[in-house]
Amino acid sequence: MKKKYSILFIFLISTIFLFSCENKPFTSSITLNINKENIKKDKSILPEDIPLDVTQFTITGKGPSENDTFSINTRDNKTTIKGLNIGRWELVAVGKNSDGLLLVSGTTTVNIEKNPTTAIIELNKLVGTGNISINYQWDSNLIKNPDLKLELINQNNEKIKATPTSIDYDQGIATYESVAKAGSYTLNSKLYDGDILLSGCIEAIRVVMNKTSSGNISFKLNEDNQIITSDESIILNNQAGVPITCTINNVNEVIPYNQKIYPEIIENNNFPLNEISIDWYLDGILIGSGENCSLSPSIGFHRLDVVLNNGDIGSTSSAFKNFEVVINSPAYLPTVVSTIKHGDNGYYIGSNMHPSLTVSLENLSQ
Repeated sequence: MKKKYSILFIFLISTIFLFSCENKPFTSSITLNINKENIKKDKSILPEDIPLDVTQFTITGKGPSENDTFSINTRDNKTTIKGLNIGRWELVAVGKNSDGLLLVSGTTTVNIEKNPTTAIIELNKLVGTGNISINYQWDSNLIKNPDLKLELINQNNEKIKATPTSIDYDQGIATYESVAKAGSYTLNSKLYDGDILLSGCIEAIRVVMNKTSSGNISFKLNEDNQIITSDESIILNNQAGVPITCTINNVNEVIPYNQKIYPEIIENNNFPLNEISIDWYLDGILIGSGENCSLSPSIGFHRLDVVLNNGDIGSTSSAFKNFEVVINSPAYLPTVVSTIKHGDNGYYIGSNMHPSLTVSLENLSQ
C-alpha cells in the first residue's frame, strides 16, 4: 500500500513540474544606455530659479502581452532591467530636472531574446509647449509712421508667422505673445518709419514646457531717427539647458566713418568654430555667414548681432554689440558722405548728355 502511494505521489509531483515548465514563459534581462543630446541655452536668455540640467530619468516599457509592463525611475544613464518576457518591447524614456520638470524624451523598440539584450535610447526630442512674451517700446515722438515687423524662425530654419499681439503707435509700445513648441528660436524684430528701416535686432529664444520666455526690448531713438538699443534692454527668462556663451570682440563703441570693421567671436565653451553655424546681422539684416565677417556701416547708431548653432537641440545662441559710426576728420578736411549719380532718385545734374556725372556730398565741419 505504501508503495502504491509513493508511486502516486511521484506521479503527481512530476505532473505539476511538467505543467509548470510548459506554461512558464522564458524571461531575460535588458541593459539600457540612455544618451542625452546636449541641451544648450542661449547667452542672452537666462533661467530664473529653474534647474535645467537633466538629472533623472523615468523609463517605461510595454511588452508582447497586455500585462507585460514596467516603469522605473533612475538617476543613472545606464540601467539593467531583469525578468522581462521574451518578445518585442516598446521603451520610452523621459529626462527631468531635479524638480521633476520634463525636458526631453526618446523612444526605441527592441526584441528581447533568451540572452541578455543591450539597447540605446536617444533622448532627442524636447517635450511640450511653452510661451513667448516680448514687450517693445520706443519714443513715439521721434517716428512719424512707425511699423514693427517680426519674424520667428525655429531650430529647423522654418519661418513661423509672427505679428505683434497688440500695438499702440501713439504710445510707442507693442507686445508679442505666442505659444510655441519646446525648442530653439530666433526672433528678428525690425522697426520702420514708413518704408525706411531704422534698425532691428536678433534674439535667440529658448522655449521650455509650461514656462514663459519673456523679455523687454527698448528702441532708443535720437533726434535724427537713428536707433540704439541698450545692452541691458534684453532680459529673457525660463530657458533650458547648459549655456553656450560668446561675445563679440574688435568692435569699439565709437568707430570713425569709412573704417572697415572686422568683428571676432570669443566662444567660451571650447566648441571648434568651424563646426558651428554662424550668421551675422547688422540692424536685423543678414550680412554674412561663417567665422569671418567685415562691414563698413553708414554714419549713425547700429547694432551687430551674431547667431550661433552647434547642431544640438536647443543650441541656438546669440550675442550683440551696439556701436556708433561718426565723422572723425578735422573740420578743414572734407569727408565723402555719399554720392548722387545723374538720374538717381529723380535728381538730374547738368545736361542729360552726361548721365555718368557723379557729385560727392562732403562734410566740411565736425
